[in-house]
Amino acid sequence: MVTRDALEKSREVSTFKGTSNLLAPDLSLFARIGIPTDLLERAGVERVTDHEAREQYGITGYGDMSGIVFPYLDPRDGRRTTARVRRDNPEIESGGPKRKYISAFGDRRHLYFPPGCRELLADPSTPLIFVEAEKSSLALTAFAQRVGRKYLPIGMGGCWGWRGRIGKIENPRGERVDELGPLPDLACASDGRKVIILLDANASSNPMVRQARRALRAQLIRQGAQVSIANLPAAEGVNGPDDFIGIAGDDAMAAVLDAANTKSDGEQPLRQAEMAGQMVANRQALTLLLELGSDIEFFHTPDRDTFASVYVNRHSETFPVSSREFAHVLRHRYYQITSSAPRKQALEDAINVFSSRALFDGDEHPVFLRLAENNGKVYLDLGDEEWNAVEISAAGWRVVTNPPVKFVRSRGMRPLPIPVVGGDVNQLRSFLNIAIKSGRLS
Repeated sequence: MVTRDALEKSREVSTFKGTSNLLAPDLSLFARIGIPTDLLERAGVERVTDHEAREQYGITGYGDMSGIVFPYLDPRDGRRTTARVRRDNPEIESGGPKRKYISAFGDRRHLYFPPGCRELLADPSTPLIFVEAEKSSLALTAFAQRVGRKYLPIGMGGCWGWRGRIGKIENPRGERVDELGPLPDLACASDGRKVIILLDANASSNPMVRQARRALRAQLIRQGAQVSIANLPAAEGVNGPDDFIGIAGDDAMAAVLDAANTKSDGEQPLRQAEMAGQMVANRQALTLLLELGSDIEFFHTPDRDTFASVYVNRHSETFPVSSREFAHVLRHRYYQITSSAPRKQALEDAINVFSSRALFDGDEHPVFLRLAENNGKVYLDLGDEEWNAVEISAAGWRVVTNPPVKFVRSRGMRPLPIPVVGGDVNQLRSFLNIAIKSGRLS
């Protein structure tokens, strides 16, 4: 059993120096949402076993508590006030995870402040952003640093995490009971401070989350804050702002924050919301197009023109990356997966990426139109649907699939007949506009 003295003793370290025990999949997860390793280290984010979670952080209860722990640090001096663990193996109930995040036993609730935010907190001109999760706070902190904006993102540990036990009080019967109310940490959002409430994407569909947002807005207004509401567009794979940054990118996140509305409890102007949604859809389409092109061979010529060789039905077809034919290849693959067409901007962006890949990462090969020579052999492109060619050498000729040269085709090129053995070259006489003295062609 973990005692209160043990918990207090575990907090005697004044600051976190950083950790290095996060696994490669952990770092990859954080990198996808834009959180760099140095920010994780400064935040003290680390991986813990079930024993470490219980003994070092006071996180108790039934079940396996191993996972990733987010220490809550006092913004004034960096001391740990509490912690929450994101469990690797939460229980499953009704098909979904239960008790995925667990806080330290017996601790009073606190808001989650990113590391090194003391100056931002003290600067009344820095807008505060209230989000639900610690990951969202860190992702927005990194976002603000990348785009050069001053924001202080604060995590609440859930949509109602800004309320909790704040003390003891006597009830009408004289019994001492817990007093519930806004957390003392919430006082940072008062006296004219600009605040943006940015809850998870289900705020638009979950009545309980909307109720929590309305209550938070009302409380902050009572404290004198200037409150705006920002909405995350509903999109596949987007739960919180951290997911949105990973899928839609910094520009889309900036558009969401710029569209924050002070006039209501959550209704964004339609045009701005649609713009943010379009950014998400474009980013998702681009991601899929790049994935669909992962098996294509991209290369460039000595003149630095870019091409793509696509394997189709056991043969290879080569197109300029900028050509309409290659765009058709991408559209076809996209349609096979989604039964829809890719967005125009996403398709253009994907083609630009593939062109750069061909130019800077691809090998150099010459391309040929109809006729090519390679290692003493001549190749004739038959122009048929299977992209067959005739290989001609001193030993004879044969029809080959996938010749060792890169053929391209002009739009007006027509197929040649498949050659057959046993013909007579003299049959060509009637097609020749020359005099034949010997009576034979040789």
